[in-house]
Amino acid sequence: GVFPERSSCVFCDQELKNASLIYLVTDHGGFGCSECVGHLEDALLSSAQEGRELWEILGVVANEKYQNLVELKLEHTEITKTLLAYFFYQFHMEPKQLKGLSSVI
Repeated sequence: GVFPERSSCVFCDQELKNASLIYLVTDHGGFGCSECVGHLEDALLSSAQEGRELWEILGVVANEKYQNLVELKLEHTEITKTLLAYFFYQFHMEPKQLKGLSSVI
């Protein structure tokens, strides 16, 4: 699937629940710990602040039935663009392929 791997670091398998800094690593399909991400060159990364918030929000989305989801409050509004970039990458798409996207974000 395309849902980001969030249980453990996509590089070293360290559990991310207690990791202090985590990042969404778009081109590796999930989240990475700061130790592993620090060694990457040219990776598509979120910021650490976005990474933790995305990790938390995606955990809610993954573990809740759609009809039970409540409105999610975003601390960093840029995460919407980060998440869209992730899905565009995973589906091999360009933003211009979705007509009307600019009116949504």
